[in-house]
Amino acid sequence: MGFVQLLQQYTKFAASYLKALYGDAATKQNGWAFDYLPKVDRNYSWVQMWDDMYNGTVKGMLAFGMNGVAIGPNSKKNIDALKKATSWWSGKSIRMKPANSGNHPGLPPTK
Repeated sequence: MGFVQLLQQYTKFAASYLKALYGDAATKQNGWAFDYLPKVDRNYSWVQMWDDMYNGTVKGMLAFGMNGVAIGPNSKKNIDALKKATSWWSGKSIRMKPANSGNHPGLPPTK
């Protein structure tokens, strides 16, 4: 299906998708249960979460399969944010130098 056809059939697709999600609760009368979908209430981007940790509104983070220090636009700021965090959990399948907080001055080593 091409892009134009997708746009032409979007309402049918959306109704079908919502019926698949919510079953009998999705009816035409309630807009196919569109209001049941979770809504974004703030900026949950990776950069915003690190800024919030740096500013003290986020006290800790659970990161699995990613390296927040290496992938952000400002690695030094992310390291400073980690120094301010009260808790930090990093799940990884292999030990990687950047994910090991002990490789950054001022951070306690991971065990």
